[in-house]
Amino acid sequence: MAAIVSAIVGGRRKRRNLQALAQRLGLDYVMDDGPKFSFTLDVATSERDATRKVCVEGTIRGRRVEFSEFTTSAGRSSQRWTEVAVAAVAGDFEFSLQQEGLGWKLMRWLGDEEVTIGDREFDAQWHIKASSPDTLQAMLLPELRGKITAAGLSGTQGHFMLFDGWMRYIERGGFEDPSRVARGERVLGLLSDLAVAAEVAAK
Repeated sequence: MAAIVSAIVGGRRKRRNLQALAQRLGLDYVMDDGPKFSFTLDVATSERDATRKVCVEGTIRGRRVEFSEFTTSAGRSSQRWTEVAVAAVAGDFEFSLQQEGLGWKLMRWLGDEEVTIGDREFDAQWHIKASSPDTLQAMLLPELRGKITAAGLSGTQGHFMLFDGWMRYIERGGFEDPSRVARGERVLGLLSDLAVAAEVAAK
C-alpha cells in the first residue's frame, strides 16, 4: 500500500514539475507514449529494450527539444532514466561522455580503449567514446569543455550522448525530483551548443 501511495504522490509531483517547466520555457506538456527502441547506455551493457515517454516538447532556438523518461530492464532489474534532448544533424558521427567512476577506472585498467582530448583534467573526469575521435577532438574546444565542466554535474552520474539525430543528456531517476528538472533545464543551452559544434565538426 505504501508503494502505491508513494507512486501516486510522485506522479502528481512530476506532473507539477513538468507543467511548470513547460510554462517557463514556452514548450508543450504532452506526456505521450513514445516509440519503443533498443538503447545501449554504455559499452558495459548489452542492448536493453526501453519504452520512451515524451513529457515536454517544443522548439527552442530553432531546434526541436524533448524532455522524456524511459525505463530500461535487464533480467529482473529495471532502472528509470530522464533525458533532455536537442535535435542535431551530424551524419554518422556519434559520441558519449560519461562521468568517471570506479567501474570505468577498472575497465581502463583492464585495457578498455577510450578517446582522450588532451586536457588532463577533462579526460580524468569523463569516459569518452566516439565514432570519429578526430571529429570529437575538433569539436570539444576549450570553451565548450569549460561549459561542460561549469554545468555542475559532478556526482549526478549524468552523461551526454549524440546518436540517432539527437544530442542528449541522460541521468538516472525521474522528473518528480525538482533538482533533476532544474539540471535538465540548466543543460538545455549546453546541449544546443554541443549540437551546433557537432554539426560543424562533422562536415
